[in-house]
Amino acid sequence: VVGHHGVYPGCARKNEKTLVSLLPPLFSAHGVAAYFNGHDHNMQHISHEGIEYFCNGNGGANEESQQNHMQLPRGSWRFVASGGGFTAVRVLDKQRMRVEFYNTAAQRVYCYQIRNPRAADAHAPSSQPCEYEDALRQHADPKAWE
Repeated sequence: VVGHHGVYPGCARKNEKTLVSLLPPLFSAHGVAAYFNGHDHNMQHISHEGIEYFCNGNGGANEESQQNHMQLPRGSWRFVASGGGFTAVRVLDKQRMRVEFYNTAAQRVYCYQIRNPRAADAHAPSSQPCEYEDALRQHADPKAWE
């Protein structure tokens, strides 16, 4: 699913209570794997209750503030970066999709592979960070924000 505002923004903008109360229950009910948004001027990955939330509004202005990270669900923040960049989404097959964040030098700074929750194969790999060897590794420790 794609939208403009983030459901759980962790930077300078506060959570949209209407989005938090309406969207996640719909996502869960309909087997949504991921929500993508812009608006916040950075790159973020938030994982909550089996749904992956990706933000990249980082094509122009940069937002380095993380002042609202405490509003996020406990242990949900996986990644945040600013400084410009873009997102690539690759559908690998019916069961997997890969989301990659790149900086302005086209260097991959983060990668996450998502399993389709509606996939028929119960043995498909779970959602997890990608295995890669890039110079810029900025994975956030999920416990760092608890």
